[in-house]
Amino acid sequence: MNKINPKFLADHCNVDKDSIDFMEHKETVRKGDNEHYKNMVSYIRAHDMADAQHYAWVKKKMDIANFIDFQVAQIYCDNTDAGGNIRYWRPKRPGGKWRWILYDTDWGFGLHNKKAYSRNSLAFFTDPNGPEWPNPEWSTLLLRSLLNNKEFQEQFINRMCDRLNTDFATEHVKMYIKHFTNVLTPEMDRHLTRWKLGADEWSQSIDNMYVFAEKRPEYLYYFMHEQFKTGELADLQLESSVGGSIRLNGSNIEVDAGKAFRGKYFENVPVQLEAVPEFGYKFVGWEGTTVKERHVAVNLKSGKVLQLKAIFETYNHPLLEQVIINEVCAYNKHTGDWLEIHNKSGEAIDLSGWNLKDDKHIFTFEKGIVPADGYLVVCEDMEAFTKAYPEVKNVVDGLNFGLDKSMEQLSLFTYDGAAVDSISYAVEPLASESVVVVKILKPETNHIIAQEEARILGNDTLQIIHQYKLKSIVVRSIAETNRAYQVVEGMALGSYQFLKYFSKPTAKENTLRTIKVESSTLDAPTVQELSTLVEAVFLSRTLVNEPFSFLDTPQLSKEIEKMANDAGFDFEFLNKEKIQALKMGGILAVNQASNIPPHFNILEWKPANATNEKPIVLVGKGVVYDTGGLSLKPSEGMEYMKCDMGGAATVAGTLYVAAKNKLPLHIIGLIPATDNKIGTNAIAPGDVIRMYSGTTVEVLNTDAEGRLILADALHYAKKYNPMLVIDFATLTGAAVRALGTYGSLYFSTAAEKIKSNIEKSGMETYERLAELPLWREYDDDLKSNVADLKNLGGVAAGITCGDINGVGPEVIIKTLLSKPQPGGKNCVYVVYGNPKMIAYHKNFITQENININTITSPEQAQPNAINVINCWDDAITFTIGEATQIAGKCATAALDAATKDIKAGKLTAIVTAPINKKSMQMSGFTFPGHTEYFAHHFGVKDNLMMLVSEDLKVGLVTNHLALKDVSAAITKEKILHKIQMMNKTLKMDFNIDRPLIAVLGLNPHAGDQGAIGQEETNIIIPALKAAKNEGILAYGPFPADGFFGSSQFRKFDGIIAMYHDQGLGPFKAISFGAGVNYTAGMPIVRTSPDHGTAYDIAGKGEADERSLMRAIFAAIDIANNRFEYNDMREEPIKRTKLKILDDETGKDEYIEEMIPE
Repeated sequence: MNKINPKFLADHCNVDKDSIDFMEHKETVRKGDNEHYKNMVSYIRAHDMADAQHYAWVKKKMDIANFIDFQVAQIYCDNTDAGGNIRYWRPKRPGGKWRWILYDTDWGFGLHNKKAYSRNSLAFFTDPNGPEWPNPEWSTLLLRSLLNNKEFQEQFINRMCDRLNTDFATEHVKMYIKHFTNVLTPEMDRHLTRWKLGADEWSQSIDNMYVFAEKRPEYLYYFMHEQFKTGELADLQLESSVGGSIRLNGSNIEVDAGKAFRGKYFENVPVQLEAVPEFGYKFVGWEGTTVKERHVAVNLKSGKVLQLKAIFETYNHPLLEQVIINEVCAYNKHTGDWLEIHNKSGEAIDLSGWNLKDDKHIFTFEKGIVPADGYLVVCEDMEAFTKAYPEVKNVVDGLNFGLDKSMEQLSLFTYDGAAVDSISYAVEPLASESVVVVKILKPETNHIIAQEEARILGNDTLQIIHQYKLKSIVVRSIAETNRAYQVVEGMALGSYQFLKYFSKPTAKENTLRTIKVESSTLDAPTVQELSTLVEAVFLSRTLVNEPFSFLDTPQLSKEIEKMANDAGFDFEFLNKEKIQALKMGGILAVNQASNIPPHFNILEWKPANATNEKPIVLVGKGVVYDTGGLSLKPSEGMEYMKCDMGGAATVAGTLYVAAKNKLPLHIIGLIPATDNKIGTNAIAPGDVIRMYSGTTVEVLNTDAEGRLILADALHYAKKYNPMLVIDFATLTGAAVRALGTYGSLYFSTAAEKIKSNIEKSGMETYERLAELPLWREYDDDLKSNVADLKNLGGVAAGITCGDINGVGPEVIIKTLLSKPQPGGKNCVYVVYGNPKMIAYHKNFITQENININTITSPEQAQPNAINVINCWDDAITFTIGEATQIAGKCATAALDAATKDIKAGKLTAIVTAPINKKSMQMSGFTFPGHTEYFAHHFGVKDNLMMLVSEDLKVGLVTNHLALKDVSAAITKEKILHKIQMMNKTLKMDFNIDRPLIAVLGLNPHAGDQGAIGQEETNIIIPALKAAKNEGILAYGPFPADGFFGSSQFRKFDGIIAMYHDQGLGPFKAISFGAGVNYTAGMPIVRTSPDHGTAYDIAGKGEADERSLMRAIFAAIDIANNRFEYNDMREEPIKRTKLKILDDETGKDEYIEEMIPE
C-alpha cells in the first residue's frame, strides 16, 4: 500500500489525477501545490476553534468525518510513526476538501511493543510539545486544535466508540488477525529467510496482536474518560423494525432491520441517531423515548441500559415518481460533476432541507425550487457548469460527492426522510463499439448486498449491450474483493430469452455472444461451474415457460429424460398403472378428470465418491396446468397456471447441475406430475380420498391440489431412508403477500443447523428464505369430521367490540354462539375487548354458561370457545344505551390491539362492531371513523369506503363530510382514483373478472348538461374519460334518483356515489340488514355491519346479529379471493367491454351515457 500516488487516487477516489493537490509529511508537494493547505493551517493557528464561526470555516476546507476516521484509526492501532506516515490530498476544484489516507501502520498493533495496548496514544497524538520524531508539533496541530471545539470533540469521541463497538471490537479484530495470518503463513518461510528472522519472532508478533486486540478497547475508553471528562460508560441497545435502519453518529454504521446493536458510549456525550426509512416506508417514532423526530441526540446514564427501537410503517410519499433524478453527469473534467432533478408534478416544489445521498455522502439542499414540470441542476462547480451551459439558469452548487464514473447509487429524500427516488448508473460503451469494460469498485465491501449489487450491475450492463447491439464484453476487477463472479452471473442470467414460438425469433435475439473475464480469482473450473449452473437455470425456466399444449405430463417426462442423458443422471417414471398399483390416491384424485395420464418421475444422481450415506431427496410439484378443478380459479390470469410445475422444473434443474458439475452427493428427485382439470369425473369438494400413506383426506377445495400430490410423493420418499427431504412447490399466494417477490417462505421439521445452512445458502445467492412456523395448534385446523384430515387449514378473524354500551357485544356473542364457518373453512374468531364485557352482555341473551377463553394472542384461540383478548382494565362501568368517554376508550383500545395483531400477520381479517362518534371524540379519538383510523395506521393516503351486499356494491368519493363541503372536495383526480380503486377491488376482492362501474352525478338530474351545476361537465365526465382510457368499464354520470328508482343499478357490479347519503341512503333502503361496510384500498381486509350502536335496543337482547354474520363471511371471502388473486397474477390483464347482456331478455343493451362523442 506504500505506492499511494495520483493514479491510486484516480482509481479509488473518482478524481482526475491531474487535478489534485497531493502532499505528504509537512506540506511536501507530490502533485499540484500546497497553497490551499498552508492557508488552512495558518487560519487554524491564528483562530480559536472553540468559536463556532471559525470551526464552520474549517469544515468547508477539510472533510471532517474522514479526518476523524483517520485519527481514530491511528490512535487505536498506536501507530507511533504517524508523523512519518501522513499523506493527504484534495480535488483541485472549488469546494474540494482535504482528505487523509491511512496507508502504513507497521509501528502499530503491538508489533514492536507487546504492551502497546496500554499506551496513551490519544495524549501522544495531541501533544503540542512532541519531539521532531515521531510526533512533531505540526503533525498534532490539527487534531489538538479542533478538539477545542465541542461539536468536533463529541463527534470524535462518539466515532471512537462507534469503532470500538464494531470494527475495533475484540472479536472483529481477532477475526482479521486470523485471516491475515492464514494468508501470510504460506509465504513466511521465504520472508523470514530474506530478513534473517526466526519463526519464533513471527509467532510472537501474532501473539502480541491477539493480546492487543483483547485489551486495547478498555484502555482507549479509559484514556477518553480521563482526557475529556466524559462521565462513565453506559450501554446502548438499538433495534429497527422492518422498513428502515438506524444510522449512528452520522457515520456509515447502520443498524439494519431485524438486527440488534449493543454498544458502550459515555453518559456526558450525546449519541446522535438518525432513523433512515427505506423506499415505501416512513419513520413513525421511537420505542423507548417520547421523541418523535428522526434525528435524536440521546443521553445515557451509567449503570442503565437505554433501549431504543426505530419504528417504520409502509408509506408511499405523494411525490414518489413525481420528483426524480433525471440525468447524471459523472467525472466530467470540463463541468465537474452534476445531476438534474425533474419535477413531473403540476406544482413547484421547494427542496429546502431535502437530502441527496450516495453510499458515503449526504448533500443537503439549503435552497432550490423545482418548477412545475421543470428542472433543477445540482452541480459541483458553478463557474465551470454555467460556462459550459449558460442557458441553464436554475442551478445550485455544493455537490461534493466525487461521482463514480463506473458505478453509483443515488437516492433523493424529502426533509422528513421519505425516499422519493433512487437511481443507479454503471458503465459506458467504448469507442470500439464491440466491448464494454466494467470496473467493480467498493473493494472494502464484503457483504451479501454487495454481491447482489454486482449481479444487478451485470444485468444493467447487459441492457447497454443490447442497446448498442454489442457481441462481446470484458469484465475486469480492480478490487481486492473480487466481484467479477457475481457480475458475470447477473449478466448471464439476465440474457435468458424464450423465443420458441415467435415466427421470426432471430429478430429478437440478444447479440451478446462472448463474456471474457479478466480476474486473478476466477479460474477455468469456476467459470465452467457457473456456465453449467446458468445452463440448468435456463432449462428450468424453459420448462416453466412452455405452454400446456406442448408440456403435458408425458412431455415433461421426455424433457427430463433429455436432461438426464445430457448430464448423466438416472431417470425413470411410473405410469398410471403403476401409480394405481401403489394406491397413490392424492395423485389419482387430482388427475381424475384428465384425459392425460399422470406420471411419477424418479431422478437419481449417485456418484461413486458421494459423501452422504443416506440420500438427499428433492420433491417437486409437477402440476403442468391448474384450472383449480371444480373450485375454479378466476379466468383472469389463468394463462399463468401453466407455471404450477415450477417445483418440478427446480428439481430437474438441480439434478442437472449436480450431475454435470460432478457434485459428490447422492441426490434423488421425485416429481409427481399431472394436470388439474374440470370434467364429469372431477373430484368434488366434500369427497374423501385415501392417500398412498393410508390416511384419509376430506377434500374441501379442489384448488388445494398441490398438497395432495406432494403428500403421496413425500411418503414415497420414506422408502429411501433419506438424510433430508426438500420439497419445492408453488403452493400459496400467502408467500407473495408476506414477502412480495423478494424471497420465499419455507417451513421445516429439520434440525436447526440444517435450516441455518439452507438460509445461509439462500442469502449467498440472494434467493432469500423466511421460515413459517409449524405450531402444534395447526394440527387441530386440519382435523375433519368425516376423515383423518382435510386439505384446508383454518383462518383467524379478529372482531373488535365496538361501543360497549351499544349492541356490538350482544351481536358478537349471538354470532359466535352459532359457530359460523363460511365456505366450509375452519375459522376461529378472536374478540378484542374484555372477558367481563362478554359475561355482562351474555346475560341479556341467555342465562346459560358459555365458554369464554381469555387469551393474549390469536395463536391461542380455540374453535369451540369465545376467545377474548383483554384490552383494558376490568374496572369499568357499563352505561347501556349512552355515549360515554369510557366506552370510547375501550373501543379505541380494542382497535389498537387488533391493528397490532393484523400487522404482525396473526389475523386474516378484522371485523369491527359499531362505534359511537360522540363516545370516540370524548375519549380523544381523532379520526372521523374506522375507515380513517385504518388508513392512518397502514399509511394509506386514500381508500374507498364501500357498502356491499350480494347484489349491490356502493363506494363513496367523499365519506364523513358536511354536504356543503362536498362540491369543493371532489376533483377529477379524486374521482378517477376512486374509480381505479373500485375497479381493482371488484377484481381482487370480489372475483369479478370484468367489472362494470356506474358513476353518479352530483347535482339533480346529473347537472342536466350544465343547467343545474357544472361539476358533471368539468369534473366527473373528464374523470370518466380518463378511466376509459385506462380500459376501465366506467359509465355515467347517472342521476341518482332515476338510477336507483328504475333498478338500473342491477346492471352494474359497482357504483360510485359522490357523497355519503347519496350512496348509503339507497343502499340501506334496498339491502338493509344484508349489507356490510367494507374499506377497499387497504393492505388488510376490514368489514363491519351496516348498522350503528342502536342505543335504543341495547341491553334488551333484541339486536339482530345477521349483519355482523354477513360481515364475518364477507371478510373471510374477500381475504380468500385476495389470496387467490395474488396467487395468480403478476400484472392484471386489461379487457374492454362496450355493452351489457340483459340476463332476462338475452338482448345486448347499450348503456346511455352523458359523455359526448
